[in-house]
Amino acid sequence: MYLVMLVPAFIVSPGLLQKIFGARDDHAVRAGVGANALGLFAYAAVPALLGIVARGRFPQLSDDRLALPMILMYGLPPAVGAIGLAAVFSAEVSAADAALFMLTTSLSQDLYKRFANPRATDQQIFRVARWTTLLSGTLATTIAIVSASIISALTIFYTLLGVTLFVPIVAGLFARRTSTFGALASIAAGVCAMLIVEAATEGRGWGWVTPALAGLTAAISAWAVSLAVESVRGHAGAQTT
Repeated sequence: MYLVMLVPAFIVSPGLLQKIFGARDDHAVRAGVGANALGLFAYAAVPALLGIVARGRFPQLSDDRLALPMILMYGLPPAVGAIGLAAVFSAEVSAADAALFMLTTSLSQDLYKRFANPRATDQQIFRVARWTTLLSGTLATTIAIVSASIISALTIFYTLLGVTLFVPIVAGLFARRTSTFGALASIAAGVCAMLIVEAATEGRGWGWVTPALAGLTAAISAWAVSLAVESVRGHAGAQTT
């Protein structure tokens, strides 16, 4: 479940792709992606180690979400715990800033300027980016308040990221016949399938068919159908000519 949900989302992460396409050369891309992989490995390993420490140090802890605060408050000297808490807070703010930048850039450039107002000036785009930042931040805060846990909120985020972007980006890079219609069809099919399974099973899925897997399967299927349709159209046009 986690592989299907996380791997496609990390492969097409807009924050990562923005840095890759802005790199100086291939060597910089390889070095940057490699360093990023090492950073992600440490990010994945350190919290697990802290959880082990909390289990041994505070065996009476009933809520596992309080493991890190307990370590910072009672397992370390006050100065070290304060620095650790500040580091966690700064990391969260940085992640939120990157996510807002990613979202507002996509909405203002890829959606508003490309489809809604192709002749938009820089001032108009900047105004749209400001409003989308405000609205997105408000919506994100609301979701964080009403969500059952951080895991449930992140599950929704990474699932949506994977089912909407993985197929259009990968297909657009490696399949020349991929069209705008095919990309939009894959996005629509992936989101609809994911929402149907999510609503029908309350996020549990049907065995191996999780919302993420259902969305990816529908997105790939819709893209393949669009590719076949474009091929038939191209063949018919060639015969007519």
